[in-house]
Amino acid sequence: MGKFQNKPVVIEAITWDEFIDRGRRLGEGCFKPNNMPWSFEINGYAITHENDRCYLIPTLEGIHRMTPKDMLITGVQGEIYPCKLDIFKATYTPVGAHLDIAKHEDHDFSWALVQIKQGSNVARQGWNGKGMFVFLVPGSTFKVNRPPLMGIYPEGTEVNYQAHIDMKTADGSVVPWLASQSDLLAEDWVVVG
Repeated sequence: MGKFQNKPVVIEAITWDEFIDRGRRLGEGCFKPNNMPWSFEINGYAITHENDRCYLIPTLEGIHRMTPKDMLITGVQGEIYPCKLDIFKATYTPVGAHLDIAKHEDHDFSWALVQIKQGSNVARQGWNGKGMFVFLVPGSTFKVNRPPLMGIYPEGTEVNYQAHIDMKTADGSVVPWLASQSDLLAEDWVVVG
């Protein structure tokens, strides 16, 4: 039996608030007294209001409930389905300009490390210096041609330079970076720039 990995697939998703706003635009006057849309369509699927904290979403697997703690996903064939926000965050990462979830919500270091490995610059909101962030320096090879390495290796020796994380400091310098205990345990990581 072989092992398999999901193919990278780009999906569209909206938050509860975006979902309600879309319903208000598409509901054409069918609103509950508190301005919640009663029913509307997304991609040809009829969405109906169950209560002020829940809508009924027709999916390929039957009717599912969407609450404020869900994202509504549009799949690769136009199908829609709700996904719990914590599962969504663990499964998906932002693509392109739509970085609302990544930029405006805090995340832990495991999330930050994934972003770093994917080429994003990340920072803690708790850092005092402006413009500070950490980023991945990919591994490479080079030939020794100057001190201090010429004091360790003969000139021309090929050296493997391992991937590592550097920090752009508040004064614009770049330095090697090592996460502190507070960085590892922090939950205020965001994507920057």
